Amino acid sequence: MSKLCGVLARQYVDFLSGAPRLILLLAITVCGLCIPSASRFLSSTQNVYSEIAGSRSAVAREKMKEYFGHLPPESDLILVQQQREEAFAPSPNLVSSGLLVEISTMTQDFLQSRGFSDIEVDSYPVFQEQGFPHIASQLVSEDLRSALLVLRRIGVPINKTVGALESDLILELRRRYLDVSDSSLAYIGVAGIAPFVVDGSRSAAKDLARSNPICIPLCFMVLAFVVQSWRLMLITLLCMICANTVCFACLSWMADSGVVMSTSVPIMGESCLMALTFDYSLFLLVRFQEEIAIGMTHQGAVTASVRRSGHVILASGFTLCYCAMAVQQLPLQESFSLSIGILAAILCAMAVNLFITPTVLLAFPDFVASGTERADVVIHENDYEKCGPIANGKDHGLLGSGIYAWNRAAAVRHQSRAFSYDSSDEGEISSSGSSEDDLEAGFGSKQSSRKLRQMEVQKRRSQAAQRNISDFWRWWSRLCTSRPCSVLVLLLVIVVSVLAFTGPTAIHLDRSQGTMDFAMLGPEDSQTLETLNRVGKDFSEGIMGPTTLMFVASSPGASILQPAVWDSMTSMLKFIHDSMLSNGALGSIGSPMYLSSPEKMVEVKVDQALMAERTSPGPTTPTQLKELKYTMGQMLNAQRTAALALVTPNLRLTSPEATKWTRELQSAINVQNARADTPVHIYMVSQNMQMLDVEEGVFGRVPNLIIFSLVGCLVMIGLIFKSVMIAVRGLVTIVFTLAVVYMAAHGIFQFGWLRAIGIPVGGTEGLFFMVPVTTFTIVLGLALDYDIFLLGRMTELRERGLPTLDAVADGVAQTGHVITCAGLMMAIAFGGMLLSDVPGMRQLSFIFTLGVLIDTFVVRTIVTPALTAALGEANWWPRQFKDSE
Repeated sequence: MSKLCGVLARQYVDFLSGAPRLILLLAITVCGLCIPSASRFLSSTQNVYSEIAGSRSAVAREKMKEYFGHLPPESDLILVQQQREEAFAPSPNLVSSGLLVEISTMTQDFLQSRGFSDIEVDSYPVFQEQGFPHIASQLVSEDLRSALLVLRRIGVPINKTVGALESDLILELRRRYLDVSDSSLAYIGVAGIAPFVVDGSRSAAKDLARSNPICIPLCFMVLAFVVQSWRLMLITLLCMICANTVCFACLSWMADSGVVMSTSVPIMGESCLMALTFDYSLFLLVRFQEEIAIGMTHQGAVTASVRRSGHVILASGFTLCYCAMAVQQLPLQESFSLSIGILAAILCAMAVNLFITPTVLLAFPDFVASGTERADVVIHENDYEKCGPIANGKDHGLLGSGIYAWNRAAAVRHQSRAFSYDSSDEGEISSSGSSEDDLEAGFGSKQSSRKLRQMEVQKRRSQAAQRNISDFWRWWSRLCTSRPCSVLVLLLVIVVSVLAFTGPTAIHLDRSQGTMDFAMLGPEDSQTLETLNRVGKDFSEGIMGPTTLMFVASSPGASILQPAVWDSMTSMLKFIHDSMLSNGALGSIGSPMYLSSPEKMVEVKVDQALMAERTSPGPTTPTQLKELKYTMGQMLNAQRTAALALVTPNLRLTSPEATKWTRELQSAINVQNARADTPVHIYMVSQNMQMLDVEEGVFGRVPNLIIFSLVGCLVMIGLIFKSVMIAVRGLVTIVFTLAVVYMAAHGIFQFGWLRAIGIPVGGTEGLFFMVPVTTFTIVLGLALDYDIFLLGRMTELRERGLPTLDAVADGVAQTGHVITCAGLMMAIAFGGMLLSDVPGMRQLSFIFTLGVLIDTFVVRTIVTPALTAALGEANWWPRQFKDSE
């Protein structure tokens, strides 16, 4: 396999070297053609609200279509508020001033002029004109200085077009009635799912504009610390531009083809692109510099970089791809959208770096040559004798004489080790002034010349490697692979895992531990959220998302106007009024059978309903009878076999309290439907119920998600390194990382650990219920990412003939600074999402960033080396290596 990789890398680089500038020009041209599509991607995203097929909500909606021909109307609210500070010089209220009539009329005219005549406007003036004063009174406050306009949409889907229309309407209303010097109005705003979709799209653009100017320069600063060449850093910049352009163009094309793209995709995709582009570019460029430092020809260094770092990039990238695909195990459009976005980002980062970086290096060898050699890899004759302070007998007091003796013996072994020859390096290294003939003359044959070339290759590789290792990493590599450290690490893993998955700090992926509040999905400065907060001061907080109950007679085709059926419906609504709304104090009910509010309660008898059914409203018809006739027309189907009721608890949509209330109502409905003698069956449709069904559907898939992602990743790791034990050991590090990350997230966002010490972070209602599930597979992939890079170097050194202990220690030492800087860049990239206005996105960012930092500074630095060193030769089972002679 190693020889095959070498052959493929050589053939690939030979192909690129044939006409590198032409290939590069074609690649840049393709990226340029993608710019228009990429620039449209932000406008193609939208907030997504899924429904689980076969769930209670889905069944109820289908039943409602069957009996009424359409779903319950979707409603958005326009709030108009007057100033209330003028106690000494009161102005006319909204009704007496005529403002409410003007605004209502203008709203209707605006919608009709835009071709949305199927959106009905319910308002106080409209119902007053129709002769329904009691219904009208529900849309104004007691002092008549705050009013609601309800935009009812029947059959009009929730989309950005409707949301943008309503946003434009609000801007026009504000321009005409609010942004004037003599205005008596204090606020005009809209609340609803449609405008919330628009708010989310705008927030995505703000998030990118806020994070990129901070994160990109910071990543380049870290990259400059390692690469130390602005010329090579230009390659990274070009890779980043190309990767972003191609990725967002592809996502835009998919959105145009009908794939729904969530507003979380742009910022999440950008973070993944930034993190992986910088990381993969760093791996390639550093390896290229190392190969040049040992005397490789320019093309030979590119080939070695593609072979060694490219192998690691492919292994890391495809592992992350698999983890991103595992998210599609969840039965949601949101998770599918996020999975597609992350998958596209990973593939584009891999492809662009493996194509653009070697092509630029080959196309401009003279330009990059001056930026290739770094001060820390310049070779001096005796550098390979340097083995650091421990080998020289310094600074060993900290470790004790036993560990010092162990490290001293290892350092002696290091000085005398002879590497096995890597055939892929043949012909790619200069022989420092010795010609081929001179080499043959010295040894008497071409075979002897080949052996001398081997020795030259390995000497220079050893010199460069040792020169490139700082004293700290050389010291640390010996410490973390010592036996005492291995024992301590094993105990740490056990303790952390037990604490994280048991007791009060545990967060279980098989059930919700947080909130389902939809406010976690939108920007905190959303107009919808601001309007809802204002609405709650004058009206019911649940008015935006009332619960719709549908009553259907148990006997097929039976009329609901039968006394037994009507009385059963009335009894159920009365139970809800008395038990769940505290006699109307916590909400209201609107139905033909039973109407209630905090001020009054009206129970309609079946004979009254039959009378209204036969009545033709006229000027002399009593108001109460006309309102009952109107309500029956709105809430009974044409065949009179089904009836609707709107239950509006005074609880904000999808808030924890509303979710709990919905659970209780569903339990009561289940009891009613389970009765053998029940004359009616009840179906419930609401946003709260839909979220509960989503929760059950998601967590029902969690076991499949865990098994699919975990087993798949471990199998991939085992195949990549041809070792069962590496996969088993990987399971330990994965569990450790997941345990620490989710324990910290649970404590901070559920229990407010940071707020307890004065840091205003977390302490919300908890993690949004989708966050731990959707992040699980990605954190799993990140937990393996730098493990793969480190194990790749360890395996390479073992293939060269080093004993396992030395291969582990040298692998840690040689990759220490590279992985640390790569981890910092990835943490910066994911940390940029902490600047988002969306609370749920900040929770995602925290989990990803902490996962990267744990993997970089704990797992890769301590846990992996300690456990790998403790396993010794068992690491590679069933693979076998030959030790150097």
